[in-house]
Order: sequence, then structure tokens, then C-alpha cells
Amino acid sequence: MVVLGHWLVVAVTYTDEDGLDGFSALATVPWSRPLTWLFQVMPLFFLVGGYVNGASFGAHRRDGGDAAGWLLKRAGRLLGPTTVFALAVAACALVARALGADPELVGTAGWLVTIPLWFLTAYLVVVVLTPLLYPLHERAGWAVVAVLVGCVAAADTARFALDLEQVAYANYLLVWLLVHQVGFLWRDGRLP
Repeated sequence: MVVLGHWLVVAVTYTDEDGLDGFSALATVPWSRPLTWLFQVMPLFFLVGGYVNGASFGAHRRDGGDAAGWLLKRAGRLLGPTTVFALAVAACALVARALGADPELVGTAGWLVTIPLWFLTAYLVVVVLTPLLYPLHERAGWAVVAVLVGCVAAADTARFALDLEQVAYANYLLVWLLVHQVGFLWRDGRLP
């Protein structure tokens, strides 16, 4: 769904002057924007992440482990495959350059194939916050979700009513934390 959704919104162009280029079709076909909701899988990813991180962190603590040990193990599982991917992209870029490919085109291609990893940064932050938020969840449950909903609403209010565009960046993290917390509730059987 992610790949299909991204390919449907990309308009690829080629001209003799500019070469290969592209842009988001959403900018020129605004009626298609609501259709992107059909391809939203990232909330599901963070929801399942909350479930799995809650189970993993809880089991690690029951076995006598500490937060640092859990974080190192969890980050290693995420960053190991990502490092292999980044090295493969770098190797392909070096081969392309050695074969005479245009440096700008190689740079653009490298950037484009790594863009889908944007979520990994947000997910790593959520993972790093799990040792703080899971115990809070155990004590306060739904109240943590309610506070996060309030924070998201306050950030959106500040962004749109007060025209504070930079607040939107805080909401990226707040929304993913909110969905991750709901994953904790799911793990604990507090969701119907």
C-alpha cells in the first residue's frame, strides 16, 4: 500500500532541458488529496509498534533487564537492516559514478530511495521514549492518551489559529506517540 500510494501521487517528467524530474500530483490535482487516506499505513505501523514495544519492554523488565539494555537491543534490530540498506545504496551510487553517471542524478536517486525511511527517525524517538512512557501507561492508562490528544489539539490550534507553522513539527511526534500509546492499551487488553 505504501509503494502503491507513493507511485500514484508522483508525476514523473522528462524534458531535454531538465532531464528526469518529478513532482507531487497532489499539488496539481487537489481533489485526489482525500484519496490518500486509503493508503495510510503508518498509524497501523505505530499502533503495532506500541503493542510490540510494550510486550518486549515488559518482558525485558520481568527478566531483570534495564532500559538501556532494552534500548540497545531494540535499536540494533532497527538500525542493522537500515545500515545494510544505506551501504547498498552508497555502493550503487559509487558504481553508478564509476560508470559515468551524472553526479546530480546519482545524488537525486540516492535521496529518493532513502526518503521512505523518514518514519524510522520518528519511530526511533518513540522507541527511545518507551522506557519512560510504558511505566506511565501502567500507572495512568487512558489518561496518557487523553493528555496526548490534548497536546495534539493544542498544537493544531496554535498552528492554525495563531499561524505558528513550526508547531506542526511537534505534532509529528505527538501524533505518533499517541498512536503508540494506544498500542500499549491494545497490548494490555484495554481496547475492545
